[in-house]
Amino acid sequence: QLEALGLLPTHAAMPLTAPSSVICNICPPPLAGAQWHRSSASSSHVKRVQRVAVAASGEPGEPEASSGKKASGSFKWDPSAKPRTRQGRQPKQLSMLYDTLRAAGHLDTNDSWANTISQYGKESKWQRALAALPQMAQEGLTPDSAAYGAAIRAVAWAKRWRRALSMMVTARQSVLDVDEVTEQSVVSACKNWQLSLGLFYDLRRRHGQSSIHAFIAAMTASAKGKQLRRALALFEQMQYEGVAPNAVAYNCIIDACEKAKDWKRAIGLLKKMQSFKIAPSLISFNSVISACVKGRQWPTAMAFLGEMEEHQIDPDVISYNSAISACGKSGQWQQAAVLFNDMQQRTIIPQIITYNAMITACGTGKQWARALEIVGEMKWFDVSPDVITYNAAISACGNTKQWEWALCLQEAIRSNSLAPDVITYNALMFACAQGREWQRALSFLAEMPAASISPSIISYSTAISACTKSEEWNMALGLLGEMCSRQLEPNEITFVSAIHACEMANQWEKVLVLLDQMAELGLEPDRRAYNSAIMAFEQDKRWDLALELEADRFDMQLDDDLDLDGEEALRVLEDAHGLPVGTIDSDDFEELMVDEL
Repeated sequence: QLEALGLLPTHAAMPLTAPSSVICNICPPPLAGAQWHRSSASSSHVKRVQRVAVAASGEPGEPEASSGKKASGSFKWDPSAKPRTRQGRQPKQLSMLYDTLRAAGHLDTNDSWANTISQYGKESKWQRALAALPQMAQEGLTPDSAAYGAAIRAVAWAKRWRRALSMMVTARQSVLDVDEVTEQSVVSACKNWQLSLGLFYDLRRRHGQSSIHAFIAAMTASAKGKQLRRALALFEQMQYEGVAPNAVAYNCIIDACEKAKDWKRAIGLLKKMQSFKIAPSLISFNSVISACVKGRQWPTAMAFLGEMEEHQIDPDVISYNSAISACGKSGQWQQAAVLFNDMQQRTIIPQIITYNAMITACGTGKQWARALEIVGEMKWFDVSPDVITYNAAISACGNTKQWEWALCLQEAIRSNSLAPDVITYNALMFACAQGREWQRALSFLAEMPAASISPSIISYSTAISACTKSEEWNMALGLLGEMCSRQLEPNEITFVSAIHACEMANQWEKVLVLLDQMAELGLEPDRRAYNSAIMAFEQDKRWDLALELEADRFDMQLDDDLDLDGEEALRVLEDAHGLPVGTIDSDDFEELMVDEL
């Protein structure tokens, strides 16, 4: 083996630099100052090595001549290579040779291999970690629990959860003791939340009371599956068993609230975290801000962005992305622009998500020209726009009836070899509907199946709206029938557009049919549907039907006013208690009012 690798000693005035694993235990020890290098060695040394190989193989006679191939300058190990066969060697003699070399410190032990595999896992080299197991067998070692567990963790950390789970099952079948840390890594890696929770409860059955790391892994799995109630139950169970939650546990449960769009509970958990003297981290604030974004609570999101400064936590690009998105969804494009400039002053490089959020903010604020400018600025900063970028820009043009610019952006998508999606076509149809270009809108609807894109409910609703704006009520009703034939269930917006089209064409009988269809689907007409239907009946002097709908509209208006009064009362109570906006919901209102009295 030493000859094949070209690692043979020679005398030189240099310090010993070779690792102990290549020092030959058979030859006399090298003189002080020997250097290891890849070159030819003395014939006596080669003969001694060859004699040992012959003795180990048990075959008489001289060893075979060398193939004459020169050893390469560096040894390259192929993890996919099969183990070299050693035909003719007796297993007992080979094992004795390995034991002798290992006892002399020339081969790695089980502990050394376990440490090496663990280091591979930390460096995200899971393939090498797996290949180390058969390599151990080549050197006469059977992988023990430590080495096999390190390999499982390396695979789990690389998010290869199926392979990690299979290896853990194999280890248990081989009666190898898989420790709790390894099992927790597999629980965290599983993308199937039901399977993760099953492994968690199996872990509890095997080890008794779970550690905080096991609870965090189970809560993380529940959060990925948007199972907020399960995550909250695990959080409460952890505290019931006397396991005090740390900052990581709070971040995990707040993230579960964010994924479930429960921004009120996320704020409450952050306040509870601070009440227990647990300092919130950047992850804590980012999760809460993201939850506020999904709840369209931009003032609350801005408040927590400012609170980060009070805790001496510098916002990162994720913080600004969430805050800009919150402002954009609420139509606060000026505030979004302030945040965009602020992050650039802090030398935080905007991502493509940042630009997309900023374009969306300009679209809701009807700043289509600024949206197009941002698309141009992205190319100056070497950020390539994606299909989401163009979708947001097309929507911005559609909101201001700039359908010609929307068509130009469609050409830009094609020129950049990007594949349009259903949102692209919906935005293009909306822009054409705003510009009363109903023929173009219908052409885009017809083009979608050819592009392997199935039209959605929004697609048909937008096309029906385009026909309505152009007083093409026959075409609108035809699209409604085609939509039902595709087994797409119309929503309130679809019916409102169709009712409005019939009202403009003085088709009160069609309006009555559409109202009956809404009732059959369990849909409640909104204010626009009532207004269009009443006007259709009044134009044909159907006063009885008009009065009946007027009474229903009055009841709906009364319910809306009561809801507004209740929300105003909640806001007053929150202000009295010094709580953030939206902290108290209607279920807590009665209890708090009793306490207040």
